[in-house]
Amino acid sequence: MRPCIVRALSTAGLLLTLAACAEREAPPAEAAPVPLTFRSIESTDIGLPAPRPGEWEETILERPIEGGTAYVYAIADDSEHLYGAIAFDGEELARGVGPVGGPQPAYDAELLSIAEISFGGKRVIRFKGVYGANAPVAVYADAEKEEADTVLLRVDTGNAMEVDLDGDGTEEVVSEHGLPSQAYVYRWEGGRFEYADVNEALDADSVRYVAGAGVFEAYSISTETTTDYRYAPQGLTLVEAEGEKNR
Repeated sequence: MRPCIVRALSTAGLLLTLAACAEREAPPAEAAPVPLTFRSIESTDIGLPAPRPGEWEETILERPIEGGTAYVYAIADDSEHLYGAIAFDGEELARGVGPVGGPQPAYDAELLSIAEISFGGKRVIRFKGVYGANAPVAVYADAEKEEADTVLLRVDTGNAMEVDLDGDGTEEVVSEHGLPSQAYVYRWEGGRFEYADVNEALDADSVRYVAGAGVFEAYSISTETTTDYRYAPQGLTLVEAEGEKNR
C-alpha cells in the first residue's frame, strides 16, 4: 500500500486528505451470507402393514434395532423393488416403509444397508438401496413404536449422506446428483424434515458438496468460475472464488 503523504494544507484540505487515507486503508467488507430457503416436507403414512416376517418371498437383509428388527425383503412377482419394514417386539405385524431400492445380483453395504441414527435426539431408521447401477435411494423412517408407519424423508435425488454441516452436533442430510450437479440440504426442524435447493440459493448451474473440505462448490457456466461456500446457521458463507477452474 502506498504511504499517505499529508502536506501543508488548509484545515478543509487536511480533513479531506485524512478521509481519503482512511477510506483507502479500510479493510474490504465481508460478503453477506447467502440465505437458504427451507421448505417443509410432509411425512408419509404408508397406511398398510407389511407382511409378517417370514411370509414374504425372501429376507434380503435384517438388522436388530432398539425394541425390534428392521428388514429389507423381496415380494414374489416383483422384480423391480425391494421393500423395507420394521417389526417391533410384541407386535404381530411389521410396519411397512415402502420401496427401498431394487434387486441386485449381489449385495454389500454400498448397495443395501439399514442403520439406526438420530437427528437432534429423534431416532430414525435409515434404509439405503440402489436401483440399477447408479440410482441410489434413502428412506428415513420413524423409529418410535407409536409412529413407525411414517416415512419422515425419502431421498431419491442422488446419494444421501449425513453430515454435521454447521458443527452444532446435529447432522443434516446432503444429496447430490446429475451433471451438472444438483445439491439439496435436508434438516430436522420443528418435528419434521425440510429441504433447501442449494443451486437455487446460489443461482449456480452446478453445485457439488466436497466432503473432505466441508464446502459446496458452485460453478457458473457463463463465467467459468467456481466459488466455494460453507454452510452456517445464517446461510451459505463465502470461502473463496477461483477463476478459470475447470470442473
